[in-house]
Formats: sequence, structure tokens, C-alpha cells
Amino acid sequence: MELITLKIQTMKKFTATLLLIAGISFYSQAQLTVDLGNDITICLGDSVMLNPTITGGIPPYTYFWSDGSFLGNHWVSPTSTTTYTITVTATGGFSATDAVTISVVPGPIVDLGVDHSACYGSITSMCATSSDSIYLDRKSTRL
Repeated sequence: MELITLKIQTMKKFTATLLLIAGISFYSQAQLTVDLGNDITICLGDSVMLNPTITGGIPPYTYFWSDGSFLGNHWVSPTSTTTYTITVTATGGFSATDAVTISVVPGPIVDLGVDHSACYGSITSMCATSSDSIYLDRKSTRL
């Protein structure tokens, strides 16, 4: 018995595999796609789960991330803006790739000036400066 495998790819990105085994069998699969969604912005120190959406192909799938991980869902905590790429491979060797960029922004740096001492029950004022926009609660607080 001779096994002949032919891969046929059409202009509309539909892929079929034709297996000839002592006759003709037809095996096909929908186009494999993977989507990591839109690019993401996080604060320095935060983590985010990259969860690929896979359509088409025939499971089981194998995963390969650009940082070496082989997991489907992948937690990342980049310290600078990083692009993560995943390649998903389905049964039959068909594969698809997508990428997402995680932009990392530092938190605001707030400076309250020199240290001050205050007695219990006294009122003190502080003036904050920042390299970024910050929200200040203007309510007075007793120590």
C-alpha cells in the first residue's frame, strides 16, 4: 500500500490535503487563523495574559511564542515595550502566526518635597509635583 499526500492551496486561502491509500480519501480543513487581539498598554510592574483565539485547523494545536513559551495562554510582565509573536500549528502541519505589542508606561513620579514632621491632630499642607498628570484629592485630612 502506497501513501501519497498532496497539499492543495487555493487562491482563497482554503487548504485541503488529499490522501491516496489504495483508493482515494479526501481530508480537508478550514484555514487556520490565530488572533491575539489589539495591542495593549500596561503600567510598569503589571502583568497581562495573552490568550490567542484560534479558528480553523484541526486540534490538537501546538503553540510557540517568540519568548520561548509553549503554552496556549501566556502571562507576561514586560519591563519595556515588547512585541510577542505566536505561531500555532494544527494537525497536518498547517500553521498561523499573529503578534501583539505590549506598551509599558512607567507610573507617575510624585515628589512631595522635603520631609515634614507633624503632631497628632495638627493640620499640614503638602505640595505635590509630578512628571505626569496626577489626581489630587483636595480634601483636608487630619493626622
